[in-house]
Amino acid sequence: GKVYVGGTFTQIDSFARIRFARLLITGKVDQSFYYQSKLNGIVYALGYQSDGKLIVGGQFTLYNDVKINRIVRLNTDGSIDNTFNSGIGANNTIRAISVLPDDKILITGDVTKYNMTSAKIICRLKSDGSYDSTFVIGTGLNSTGYCFAMESSGKIYVGGNFTTYAGTGAVRMVRLNSTGGIDNTFAVGTGFNNVVTKIVLEPDGSPVAVGSFTTFAGITVN
Repeated sequence: GKVYVGGTFTQIDSFARIRFARLLITGKVDQSFYYQSKLNGIVYALGYQSDGKLIVGGQFTLYNDVKINRIVRLNTDGSIDNTFNSGIGANNTIRAISVLPDDKILITGDVTKYNMTSAKIICRLKSDGSYDSTFVIGTGLNSTGYCFAMESSGKIYVGGNFTTYAGTGAVRMVRLNSTGGIDNTFAVGTGFNNVVTKIVLEPDGSPVAVGSFTTFAGITVN
């Protein structure tokens, strides 16, 4: 019932909390969670693994003065989990994280390299933080990714400011197969005229997109 929060803040109530904190179910600061935790840049994304460890992603390059490039895994007490094999991390901002049922980790944002491997805006990590080359993205996304939504089938919705995925037209929203290939049975046509920042799935699996767009496939949608 506890809640993790991240963002740009430096204080919650009267407690110094530098861009990241854990709250009790009452909304009060959980003081049992490593109180010195601080990040030197914005936290955009959080992902929760089955063992209770937390993946944090964003714009930061330091966590408690330890060099951590834009992604870190924390133990349940807030300390760095040094078994997370991210190497030198991501070369640019991580804006979304999705932890899969097998604890593998999807990331997207402005990333073009992860631990010196080409990431092309989107990539999948193994549960230990190492790059997963079995998720085949080809040339990937051609601009920023902002969000994920996961179908129970394993298919992956991605939203953002891109217009192609692996060289195929995908105007700010695309659905991928679990192995990274584009799912051509889902086609947005001319798509959205501006950024998709959030996708949620309705009970029947239909995706709902939110963002700064005003048209979809040429139809006004305010």
